Amino acid sequence: MTVTVKHSITLTTENGKEITIEGQIRSDHFEDDLTGLSQEFREALAKQTFSEFENKAKAGVSVRTEKRRYQFQDFSIEYRRRTFRMADGSEIKPLDELLGFEKYQRQSLKAIEQVGAIASDLSYRKTAEIISYGLVQDSGH
Repeated sequence: MTVTVKHSITLTTENGKEITIEGQIRSDHFEDDLTGLSQEFREALAKQTFSEFENKAKAGVSVRTEKRRYQFQDFSIEYRRRTFRMADGSEIKPLDELLGFEKYQRQSLKAIEQVGAIASDLSYRKTAEIISYGLVQDSGH
């Protein structure tokens, strides 16, 4: 026998923007369904937060967006970050600055530390295998 429980989660930012996530958790797929819904929630929350970070930090004119994957310690998020042109002609990427990411950096410092700790005792091949297994690259939602 399978029992299904439906969920609806609404995220509301301080400016009133809402995103609703709906899902279901089945008793016979509890762990997979819960993990999938949690990943979807985390991704939506991160993207909504990234957007608000950029809105609060923007100081110039938005000139382009670029798809970028940000890798954190136990998850990654793909987001279209904005580049702003300042009055003096320079360009900034406020989201990267707020998150502490240097130019071309794709992983947070905690993610880099995690890889370093794992790699210190293992071969490159084994480390890559463990990292690819342990870090979810795409939620599939």
